Amino acid sequence: MDELREHAFSASPVAQIVVTEEDVVALVNRQAETTFGLSSKDVGRPLRDVDISYRPVELRGYVEQARLERKSLRIKDVEWLCGPASRCGSRCTSTRSSARTTPSWASRSSSTT
Repeated sequence: MDELREHAFSASPVAQIVVTEEDVVALVNRQAETTFGLSSKDVGRPLRDVDISYRPVELRGYVEQARLERKSLRIKDVEWLCGPASRCGSRCTSTRSSARTTPSWASRSSSTT
C-alpha cells in the first residue's frame, strides 16, 4: 500500500511539496519538480533555503498560519513568470494560479481513516 501511495503522490498532476513540522522539505512530486524547478536535492533542506518558499509568493507565513489554525489555506491569484533564465526551463507566460497549503497533521489523519 505504501508503494501505491508513493506512486500516486509522485504521478499526481498537482504540484505537491510536503514540509515537516520543523519546516524541512520532506517530499517533492514530479509536477512540483517540473513546475517549480525543484529536485530530489531539495528534499531534506530547510524550507527557507528553497526558492519556492519565497517565490512567487512568501509561503512560509502561509505554512505557519495553516499550522497554527490547523486548517488548509488557499492562496489565490499567484502570478509568476517562468522563462529561459529560470531553473524550471519551461517557457510560460505570466500565469494566474492558486496554491493550497495543508498542515501535515491533516494529511496524516485523512490517510488513516
